[in-house]
Amino acid sequence: MMTEVLSQSRLMRLLAHPDGRERRIDPTGYIRYRLDLYETRQMVLRAGDQVRWTRNDTGRGLINGEHARVLSIGPVNVRMRTQDGREIAMPRDDPQLHHLDHAYSSTVHAAQGLTCDRVIAVLDTDRAPADQAMFYVELTRARDNVVLLTDDREALIEALETAPAEELSALKAIGEQFETSQGAAAQRPPPDRDVVLDDRTRERRRTAERFVAQTLSAAAASLRERDERAREAHSHDAHVSLARGYAAWRESARRVVADCRNILDDPETFGRHLDRRPGAADELKRLSVRIETDLSGDKAEIERRRQQEQQRQERQRREREERERRKAKTRDRGGGLSM
Repeated sequence: MMTEVLSQSRLMRLLAHPDGRERRIDPTGYIRYRLDLYETRQMVLRAGDQVRWTRNDTGRGLINGEHARVLSIGPVNVRMRTQDGREIAMPRDDPQLHHLDHAYSSTVHAAQGLTCDRVIAVLDTDRAPADQAMFYVELTRARDNVVLLTDDREALIEALETAPAEELSALKAIGEQFETSQGAAAQRPPPDRDVVLDDRTRERRRTAERFVAQTLSAAAASLRERDERAREAHSHDAHVSLARGYAAWRESARRVVADCRNILDDPETFGRHLDRRPGAADELKRLSVRIETDLSGDKAEIERRRQQEQQRQERQRREREERERRKAKTRDRGGGLSM
């Protein structure tokens, strides 16, 4: 459900509800965990346009970042063909239509895993990629042809040469500079480091690589599972913490957050594996923060319901005591009259 913010103050927001009424909310309360903020803008959409989803709709299998093509736009429905080949009809007022964008261009991070026949890469020198690995991702999205556009060719080359895919230690950098000055390093390729590693070290690195991949997958799956449970709970006008299996999800989510922290806090073990996955560190941070926010909001709601239950039990206790006092008074008065 989409609403428009009409005005705001430090402790209150005035919203225009779709039913035409105005409603006020306190953004410092629990409701902040059930709202998302978006910037709206008009977008011209025509049959044949390529779009991408900017929000998950797991009920229909629409994943944030995946593409779709507009087949037709009618007076009632918009027909789409999804990335996996399905055709779906969406009412023109479908909330998911507020969460899409044209997909004729993409950031480097969003383009990972995609392959196109032809690619035009735009790379300005003031926004050069973080390292050569990122540059590699850009150029390898093309199957047949790639065109690179930049505002300064020489400056871009210099920026890439000074930003290698792997950071060098100070001693190693000095050593390489010394060898280059002697003309030795340029004559022979560096040895493959994995060749001289013992089996135990290689296995530790493979284990660390698998752990990073599994943690990324588990964090994304954890958020999808909570979203599904939240929708199920909201359909019964209940909080997600009352949904079936929530306790098991909560314990699993806590372990996932702990795994994310272990990876991010141990660059010595996992840094090289994160560097091999451009954007992986930021994605781990984003996913873990989102999960922690959900857990914190759920905890606050559970505590609120616990206090409400305590207050209800306290009221019932007082009401029982009051009934007992009244009965005792009635018995005393009755006893006095019988005498």
